[in-house]
Amino acid sequence: MSLKKLPSMIASERFSQIISITSSDLSLFDKLTKEPDRDNLNATSSIRSTLFGLVLDVLKNSDDYQKGAKPRDLLMYVIDNAPFQLGETLYNDIQTVWNTLNTIKRSHQDVSPEDYIHIIKIVSEFIAVLSGLPIPSELNDYISGAKPIETAKEKEEKIDIDTDVTEDDLEGNPTTRVPVVLCLDVSASMGIKDKNDVSKMDLLNTAVQEFFRSVTEDKIAKWAAEICIVTFGSKAIKLVDFNYANKQKEAFNALKLVAKGNTAMGEAVKLSLSILDQRKLKYRKYDIDYWQPWLVLMTDGQATDDIDEAAAECRKHVEEGKLVVFPIALGKGANLEDLRAFSPKRDPLQLNQYKLSEFFSWLSQSVRTTSQSTPGAEVKLPDISTWAVL
Repeated sequence: MSLKKLPSMIASERFSQIISITSSDLSLFDKLTKEPDRDNLNATSSIRSTLFGLVLDVLKNSDDYQKGAKPRDLLMYVIDNAPFQLGETLYNDIQTVWNTLNTIKRSHQDVSPEDYIHIIKIVSEFIAVLSGLPIPSELNDYISGAKPIETAKEKEEKIDIDTDVTEDDLEGNPTTRVPVVLCLDVSASMGIKDKNDVSKMDLLNTAVQEFFRSVTEDKIAKWAAEICIVTFGSKAIKLVDFNYANKQKEAFNALKLVAKGNTAMGEAVKLSLSILDQRKLKYRKYDIDYWQPWLVLMTDGQATDDIDEAAAECRKHVEEGKLVVFPIALGKGANLEDLRAFSPKRDPLQLNQYKLSEFFSWLSQSVRTTSQSTPGAEVKLPDISTWAVL
């Protein structure tokens, strides 16, 4: 995302002060990371406090803050939409940085040079990202992952809820399948709380559970619907594998989406298409009929990885009649052009976060309607006016 598209904080007059200070001090920060010296570190303490204070001041005076967002949430928003692929360490440690700087400022406690260096690296990177300035080589290595900084924080573990798909599951259930992939954005911005102290992620978790419950309560859909969940933050993860809905209760009971990281949309769509292709091979192997697979692609932001290859593959599937894509823009911050790139036949539809339950209710009704239809027949889906911003 270019600086022009970042929130109003970037246009603030105070932002120019950040740029001027950063220009002169990034080289000093880079030097300090290579030549730790307590006197030098202490001498630059006020500069670092000023830098971080200016950032917070810009955030606090932005339109987003006036609407109820918290400064730390806005920091995460910028990280989520920054023009660099930020490492997991930066996101994981942003609250630690916040707390450490404030603790140092309040108590003047003695902090080891190593701790100061770690703080310098993170704050320097963050300021550089905000200002769009060239990043010193050592920080660039850190960002790219060439020389990652080890921290005491636990690394994010890949969650893959196995639903134990067996041959008996496929052969013992002759119902025509309706395969649905929910490809869901779980980036940092999904966790931002609004003035009601509710995040999009809170609402999404509730809505997904309601969707699953509705599908499994239908006497046909619970055997016909097969649901797969792929999430994307800084990386794409297959969270719930395909199986017919009635066999997925344990997986959905354990499901809890967490907002974290960037927006690897291209990677997520490629993973979704690969999973669908593998599932269709199994349908053919066991002579199981199926409807055109559905891909529900939902995001509140903009892709932070390359989407061209994934979008081209997705469009090819759609144009060949092998896939139906439902591109959903969650809120006004979603990039409609990114979503449109994946869907040549359906324009992206905007969805207010407080209408998530209505959307998933519509989706479950659509799945139920399709499951009760004859394969090959045209299916009229329910009216979208209950949830879509038209």
